[in-house]
Amino acid sequence: ETTATMENGKNVTISLLMTSTNYRAPLSRLAETAWMVTGGNAVDSNILQSQIRRLSESLQQANDGGQSLSTSTLSCAILARKTSDHLQTVTQKMGNAGRILASFALLAGRNDKNSYSLWRIDPSGQFWKCNASCIGRGAAAAEEHLLKLISNKNDSVDLSTFFRNLSTQEAISMACECIDTVLPKENKLYWQALILRPPLSENGDQASTSQVLNGDEIVALLKSISKQ
Repeated sequence: ETTATMENGKNVTISLLMTSTNYRAPLSRLAETAWMVTGGNAVDSNILQSQIRRLSESLQQANDGGQSLSTSTLSCAILARKTSDHLQTVTQKMGNAGRILASFALLAGRNDKNSYSLWRIDPSGQFWKCNASCIGRGAAAAEEHLLKLISNKNDSVDLSTFFRNLSTQEAISMACECIDTVLPKENKLYWQALILRPPLSENGDQASTSQVLNGDEIVALLKSISKQ
């Protein structure tokens, strides 16, 4: 599986996930304001998802008193830090601390009322905020292809400016191309796309809008883009 995720300057986070026929690690909603996906060894990816979900529930209980998933707020940045601390425990202790999981995680969501971000977490617990990332099978090749696309579209290769000006459709199209480059024979019907949009009100009081596209919807969107 390969996950290509992008965040543009308009605070719209685009996350596309391709899964194979024998393993599916779908986009997982943690709260109204946070989503995650994992990639790597199938068993370890499921374990990591369970661990992140438990950390998420603990944070929500502490912050919101256990509100329902549809109303709970959750800082993506804080969850990334908590997940990093949890994974680093294994590298620092022996015995009952467990083992290093052969899986990566991407967290996408809201940090505060007006800030959205994308975080990548590696098996060792290292984590960082990014504009685009790929995890899973063929991730290195997908990221290399993404850099080539950026270079072809923007001579200055100013990544901050590039992503700031990237439209939602452009992000989806580029992410799909990166996945298709490394997994050309995979059926697009197994793809998922998550679109996170920021609050509509200026003060950020209105909840964010999330939209998940299935494979058929992604294929139809790509066709419409190609005709433009």
